[in-house]
Amino acid sequence: PMSGEDCVSFNPATTEVKQVNGRWKIVDGSHWMFDFGSNRAEAEQALKVIKKYGFRYSCFVGRPDPSFTYMRR
Repeated sequence: PMSGEDCVSFNPATTEVKQVNGRWKIVDGSHWMFDFGSNRAEAEQALKVIKKYGFRYSCFVGRPDPSFTYMRR
């Protein structure tokens, strides 16, 4: 990440879709990254995009409740 970026790293090789408390999430180990609620298909599609492009960082503009989020390699 560039200086000043607010990013959280993750390992795309160990990132997976998992149901947590009845909600479909993309997780890396015990860290959940994205919540898709009841939509498993969207979670699976998003994970395919993450793996295809080799994203390794989830980044935020403004936290908590970021106004913009993006992914980086």
